[in-house]
Amino acid sequence: MSGLILDGETTITSILAVSDGYFLTGSRKENNYKLIVIKLRPSLEVEWEKTFGNEISDFEGQSSTLSDDGLLICGCSEGHASDTGGKDWKAYLLKLSRSGETIWERAFRIRGNECAYSVLLDENIILFGQTEDDASHCSFFISCLDSDGSTIWMKQYGDYPNIMAGGIIDCESGYIFSGSVNIDNIRHAIVCKIDADGIVEWEKTMPENLIFKMLKLKDGFLLAGKKIGNMFLTKMDNSGNLAWKSIYGKGRGLSLLAIEDNILLGGHDKEEKPILCHIDKQGILIEKITLERNGWIEAMAESKGKILLARLESEPKERTELMIFEFRHSRLQEIIN
Repeated sequence: MSGLILDGETTITSILAVSDGYFLTGSRKENNYKLIVIKLRPSLEVEWEKTFGNEISDFEGQSSTLSDDGLLICGCSEGHASDTGGKDWKAYLLKLSRSGETIWERAFRIRGNECAYSVLLDENIILFGQTEDDASHCSFFISCLDSDGSTIWMKQYGDYPNIMAGGIIDCESGYIFSGSVNIDNIRHAIVCKIDADGIVEWEKTMPENLIFKMLKLKDGFLLAGKKIGNMFLTKMDNSGNLAWKSIYGKGRGLSLLAIEDNILLGGHDKEEKPILCHIDKQGILIEKITLERNGWIEAMAESKGKILLARLESEPKERTELMIFEFRHSRLQEIIN
């Protein structure tokens, strides 16, 4: 075994690197789904883990960010999971101390079935996700919250039969979010800039694209996903202008990490084997690593020159393997435990 398999049916969707290890966020299936947060030491030993939820409904963790006095974790709560996503979910936000103690938690009902997929922190807390009503009308939502999790404003964007949230970043004069929408039974990616009060300033459409991940850079942002069956990566500036776009073969791009002039794109290939692409700052592929396992690369983080990634698989059961890579002689190599 070259990596660490986490206990139970655990799926990790977010990794945060800190000076004394890592925080992992995701879900664990017991009798039902619980939101889970795990603190790892640099050696990948578990320092502590906490689950959040109840025994009558499902909770799921999606993403996380650091605050001065703890962690903010978003996801969904009090729903009923299914292969198609489930129903009755509330968007959920949890604040923890660095030692894992609950400071507060908030649940948000918007249209009747919603999930928060991204959380970021600037002057306020910004929560981004998607919401759906009983008639399957879907919108993206953004909530601006104060430091106690109380709503300052909340806005919905679009009205589609089906959507998928991509991500959100902050920029100098507001926020940029991305996602995918269904228009005439064809998936299109959209990128939308809003000001600090949530008012739309511009919107761009990328036909026949799916966006799964968004990453902020110093001079713009990256979008990763799938275009007509191919794994792709696009860079834009903060005005929505295209810098470059690249295709890396059949598959999906699901996770992103930038380290100086290096970009790492994780996902899976057409055979649903995990792949890790090492790309330069112009989008040129340097190397592609295929892992001889099942599943996909869901999340990555870098600490002290080492790259921790989470490989997820769903068959024969949901589980996560943690793996470490590093750059040696400008190439990625797996560190074998």
